[in-house]
Amino acid sequence: MGCDITYQKLFRAPAWTFALSAPPRTCMMVPRMFANLLQLLNRQLTSNGDDAFVREVRVHHRVSRNRRSEQLLLWGWILIGVKSVAMFWLVDRYAMPLNAWWIVAPTLIAAAVCTWVYLKRNRG
Repeated sequence: MGCDITYQKLFRAPAWTFALSAPPRTCMMVPRMFANLLQLLNRQLTSNGDDAFVREVRVHHRVSRNRRSEQLLLWGWILIGVKSVAMFWLVDRYAMPLNAWWIVAPTLIAAAVCTWVYLKRNRG
């Protein structure tokens, strides 16, 4: 039992015709979603490609404020402030051979980035 489906038949007929006409397991069916890939490989493009890309998507709904998240941010900043004061005091008290800003600055930068991302989440 041979398969009489050619390349031209495969890409010119609608996808549903092969499901009705070809007996199962006699031919290897190429899924319809790979049609453009096969045409690209054989260099037979039929369109200019503009219809394959999404030109623009606009979504304009604002995310509501979350009181729990804002309280978490506030408590985080309070803890960072306590930690920073403690680090400056500990470095001075025990005469550590490092600058406290090496510990405090990355913490402040990371917290500032997290807060900025939360506050600007509604802007495009």
